[in-house]
Amino acid sequence: MRVYLASAGTGKTQALVEELKGLLRSGVPLRRIAALTFTRKAAEELRERARRAVLELSLEEARREVHGAVFTTIHGFMAEALRHTAPLLALDPDFAVMDELLAEALFLEEARSLLYLKGLEGGWEGLLLALYRKRTLAERLHPLPGAEEVFALFEEALAGYRRRAWAALGPSDLEGLALRLLENPEALKRVVERFPHILLDEYQDTGPLQGHFFQGLEEAGARVVAVGDPKQSIYLFRNARVEVFREALRRAKEVYPLTTTYRHAKGVAAFLRG
Repeated sequence: MRVYLASAGTGKTQALVEELKGLLRSGVPLRRIAALTFTRKAAEELRERARRAVLELSLEEARREVHGAVFTTIHGFMAEALRHTAPLLALDPDFAVMDELLAEALFLEEARSLLYLKGLEGGWEGLLLALYRKRTLAERLHPLPGAEEVFALFEEALAGYRRRAWAALGPSDLEGLALRLLENPEALKRVVERFPHILLDEYQDTGPLQGHFFQGLEEAGARVVAVGDPKQSIYLFRNARVEVFREALRRAKEVYPLTTTYRHAKGVAAFLRG
């Protein structure tokens, strides 16, 4: 992995755009590159900056492919990877994707109905919601001694949620299935062949499961470039962990600190050319 360690105003996104341009100049087709960030708004900004950069290049193939290029969120990329490998994972490729708030609301509705039917009150709802938010991990862990009842309730509520949302996946569903993808050698191979180059912006906002997913892709042969600033991590409430970025720094084969504020693309490009 190549990592750009950047502070605010030092050209994080522009560093990624320069990586994209370098790949295109070296002959990598745009369709083989995924450029990702954390939020939809940031993804739209990245898409627009990347689109302008591509149009500046005298590369006709890249220009033709720019409108279908994969510039999206991390969860959007997971959905793309899952659709690409759906038959291998026994998954309907036409699944819909729910946003986080809608998925949580649907689970809470199911949990409340279950608690009402069982005559349970007093704190159960909060416990079930906490497990839901961590459910990819919760499903992989054995219940702690004394916690069998709450895990049983959680599994029952989750089963009800899945029956109601069978054709739609929330963010945590995507992460859980993405980890399943890593365990399927053929599916993993297909994703790496489809996207051998992955560019990650705002990597400090990724969570442990997302970090594990990209580490798995890298170990399978994908070339991953990440940009981030551990001082700017703002999504702890979404399970983001700055330790994921620090672990990426530890494992990185190349680390480039961006310490000077660059306000123009030419300055960043000159810096990257060294």
